Amino acid sequence: IGIGNPIKRPEFTLCLFLYEVKPVDWSILMTGRSVRKGTPVSLKYMLSVNSESDGESQGIEEQRILGKAIQILGAYPVIKPPNKFLEETDMEVGIIHDNLILDDKNKIWGSLGQIYTSVFYEVGPIIINDDVKGSDASRVVSV
Repeated sequence: IGIGNPIKRPEFTLCLFLYEVKPVDWSILMTGRSVRKGTPVSLKYMLSVNSESDGESQGIEEQRILGKAIQILGAYPVIKPPNKFLEETDMEVGIIHDNLILDDKNKIWGSLGQIYTSVFYEVGPIIINDDVKGSDASRVVSV
């Protein structure tokens, strides 16, 4: 999005929180196609903006950043999964706005202990290849 000085820690951080991995029914996906190996799942994310600054303009800036992210996801609603851990398929992976009811949002926010200015998306189907073994990796703590 291009916000923040690369030398200093940014005031605003765009956060992506995976809150649910949901199995997808193969029969719906594979109508008229050959059966593939792997487990199809749908990933549900909360997209929010965190801010370290205080002030009247904080809410406005958070909404602008979130609005830009929504525009980008609207312009590019389809992705192809990487093939290291995910099986190559001819299926497209969609990014769909998930219009949750307030009770569902409250459950997610409640688990995080705070209400965030946020939007929710579902990404899928992703086919996780059951035969591929992952390698050890260190935890990512900053980018």
